[in-house]
Amino acid sequence: MNYFFESASLIEKDISSSLEKSEWDTFNLVKELTSRYIVIDHEKDIEVFQRCYSNALNAYLLSGNGSDEQIEKAKNILSTIQTKTDNIALYRDALPKRNMDGRIIKSTAEKFKLLITLSADEVQVITRLYHSRSEEDFRELIVELSKIEAPTTGESYVLGALIQMRNLWKSRMLDNANAHGEDWYRINVLSMVWDAAFLYEKEYVPKRSECKPLHQKGSEAFNRVDFIYRAAANCDLLIGEEKRPSASKTSQAIDTKTCEQLRSALLDSWIANTDKYSEIAETHMEAISIEWHGLNATIRGTKRATNQKTNPVYLHYPKASLSIPVSHNATTYQDLAQCLASTISLRRQAIQTHKKLDYITECIKDKTASRTAMDEYLKKLDMSFLNDYSEFL
Repeated sequence: MNYFFESASLIEKDISSSLEKSEWDTFNLVKELTSRYIVIDHEKDIEVFQRCYSNALNAYLLSGNGSDEQIEKAKNILSTIQTKTDNIALYRDALPKRNMDGRIIKSTAEKFKLLITLSADEVQVITRLYHSRSEEDFRELIVELSKIEAPTTGESYVLGALIQMRNLWKSRMLDNANAHGEDWYRINVLSMVWDAAFLYEKEYVPKRSECKPLHQKGSEAFNRVDFIYRAAANCDLLIGEEKRPSASKTSQAIDTKTCEQLRSALLDSWIANTDKYSEIAETHMEAISIEWHGLNATIRGTKRATNQKTNPVYLHYPKASLSIPVSHNATTYQDLAQCLASTISLRRQAIQTHKKLDYITECIKDKTASRTAMDEYLKKLDMSFLNDYSEFL
């Protein structure tokens, strides 16, 4: 089940407008909205949600405009409204709280956004890149990085990405984006701007391409993806799909759906063997994927919202958007800096996820850790992780 964050007042307005027609369109609208399982994060909005759905369906039933079959369907949907509304109350604590000004979407983005986690040397170089204002500034940064005798892994990655982007801009090969296919972008762009960030951890390996996720091993029905960041101990931590810029919206939508399903399955595989700690694992675990469309990418995440083994509930949400600049312009260096910072941070978050999984596994073997102790330790692990790194700017 997928959850979308929308304002209850907008839903109520749409339904009220449709009610004026007293036609079959009313039922279709309510059916569509109900099937989307819209989640509200405030007690009052839950009441509005329930009331507007019930009123709309009751008005339709009273109108007598539908066939017996249509009316029966409307009754069935009406009977599920209370159940769905009760479920929404269960998810409320897992969702972001409303801001003082009442905006929901902004608070959602704040809670689930990708955290930028950079070391001190990475902050310095990426901040320099962000504040570059000319090709001369850009060239000077490359020269300075090239002179470092013992560069850190972060400095090495950034230097390689900058040199590759300088060559691409100079060649103007990015000007006609639709002239290139997926392999061209993978070899000439993503190899240095994306993949190279994942090369510096011995215990973790970036896998290319047409990779089969480990949690689908042995299954006849499986998905092959373009990128997987995998722990050497055989645990997938991050998945990615790629499409050329000219790919159709349908093709992009398929990738989005595939990644959504794989994130859910990845969470299931992580939580499946956590035994009595499953509720704690659900609280702390998040599956992430990235979808590249030419030079642009969307990072999305998934969490399990309730402790239900037979019918788990998933929350899907965007975490960040990346953009690799086509050429030099007013925002070129800011966009590139954001892209490189997000890539480094995403790698670190994947490794942090693996550390959590390792700790939970050890607790299960030990059989003595309480759920409270595990929860506190994982919270401290996250706090320590954030204290070790900084945002740039």
